[in-house]
Amino acid sequence: MASSPTSLTSLDEITESVVTKLGHPEPPLEAEELVRGLVLELADHDLLLIEDDGDDPTARFAESDDALRDALRHVVSEDMQGWVPPAQVTGADLLAAAQRHRVTSVLATKRSHLALPSASEEKLETTYRQESAAIRLLEKELIEAVDTLPRAGIRVLALEGLALAVQAHGHVTARGTDDHDLLVAPGDLEGALEVLTALGWQPGLGFPAPDRTGQWNSFVRDYSEMPLTRRGSVIDLRWRIARRGRASVGFDELWERRSSVMVGLVEVPTLSSYDALVHALDRATSNHPSRMRDLLDVWLLAARASTWQEADPLLSTAHLSVVGEAVRAFGMPKDASAAVHEAARLAGIQVTTGE
Repeated sequence: MASSPTSLTSLDEITESVVTKLGHPEPPLEAEELVRGLVLELADHDLLLIEDDGDDPTARFAESDDALRDALRHVVSEDMQGWVPPAQVTGADLLAAAQRHRVTSVLATKRSHLALPSASEEKLETTYRQESAAIRLLEKELIEAVDTLPRAGIRVLALEGLALAVQAHGHVTARGTDDHDLLVAPGDLEGALEVLTALGWQPGLGFPAPDRTGQWNSFVRDYSEMPLTRRGSVIDLRWRIARRGRASVGFDELWERRSSVMVGLVEVPTLSSYDALVHALDRATSNHPSRMRDLLDVWLLAARASTWQEADPLLSTAHLSVVGEAVRAFGMPKDASAAVHEAARLAGIQVTTGE
């Protein structure tokens, strides 16, 4: 039985308790800003209840989320005029919202489009440098994996993460990520696991070994991924992509129409733009803290005419609804496809092109 959410009284109390135990973060980061982001994530998962002490924190979160959405809409429009936060939202509130929704890197790479207070601009730059340093380590790990697996005769597609950052956002550090997702054919799963294990990646406790027993076979049949860890990093090794409301697409089909992106100096195989869009649509139908980032992924992929030329552009009603939501959030893309216009129409959105 699930435990009841813990009831806390105020953001100030939580912050004070965290600072007492852990100390203040390194400047220019602020304790209240960091704690606020964590509180919202816990509240989103019904693990915390926030009592109203006269300053409704949920209202502040809503205001900063709205401002963040507006800022993202501005930067994807390529309007070079500096976007200014609304009066009721501080620069710290905006950056806390960006951290909650995991779009700090997006704002940082487009910071020339923003007119933030100097302290917030410095904080954004500092956070981005820290995230970029972590990304460089992930970059080396991904290159190692996609170089070693093919040498063993194993085809691999990089999903989400760094590959999607390049594919949708244009640069490896422009999206932010903290793990790897690698897809292999089901028949190559055991070989891929052997190769990655030799590189130091280890399955978590409780996962069966590939010994062709009934337990392993049942695991491969009933599940679609296995997490592997190495020195704090994670690879989600997948052997199928489950799609909401439809049968999963076979690896051979995805491989046949694959695309590739440059990560460092290495060409990394990934999903076609259309398959990446469908995958992003599936992620965006889940309500979790990074959903605004997922919606932005959808918008960026759907905005490209080439995306709709790669495969049959037949989307489910649920997927069209998410495309419509992305248009509502970030505007109608220039030269949008008929499918995007149809999604906007079904969502009842009155828009003009070229926003």
